[in-house]
Amino acid sequence: MITKNYKKKNGFKLKGDNTMKKNFKRVSAIILAAAMSMSSSVIASAAKMNIYVRDYDQKVTNIYQETSTTPTIVLDTNPGESIYEAIAKGKVASDSNNALTASISSDWNKVTNKDGSIDWYLISMGINNRAKTSFATKTNDNNYSDLEYDDEGNIIHGVWSGHSWMWLEGGMESINSTAYPEYTMSDAVCPASDFSIILSYDHSELKW
Repeated sequence: MITKNYKKKNGFKLKGDNTMKKNFKRVSAIILAAAMSMSSSVIASAAKMNIYVRDYDQKVTNIYQETSTTPTIVLDTNPGESIYEAIAKGKVASDSNNALTASISSDWNKVTNKDGSIDWYLISMGINNRAKTSFATKTNDNNYSDLEYDDEGNIIHGVWSGHSWMWLEGGMESINSTAYPEYTMSDAVCPASDFSIILSYDHSELKW
């Protein structure tokens, strides 16, 4: 007589054995979880960053130039990545109003802080978008002029002038705002939903 123990020992299937059913359910659950994870990732990665670019000349016009009611360019972003990474990567949103030839190029300055943290500062950027407004590459710069010296050769008076890229969160509703956050683009992260930022190429002068 073949006993139940003999059947188990020698691999015979017992009546009512549901091991295969359990294994199938387990595998099905893993596949379902993976599929849900993938679809969530796809949905999350669809967030877009609308970039408005403006040019400010304090000396000439005292207003922002080259502003538009539509974003200069729209980029695809991944939630949690820094705004710096998204701009440096420059992945133009394919389903936006951007032309297929649209592109964004940028150069950055890497700064390692005393605590070991790293910040990235935008030093140069240009946008090519034939369907809308193009923005020629512009780079941070500075110079000194009208310098006056004392009898010992020390500078006592002069004018400093320069251009620098600045930024703030917001879209057209904030296009004329002069408030800037106190963190770099490498500290701010992209959210899971569509958002807007303003990149501003500012010129200013300082006399002393």
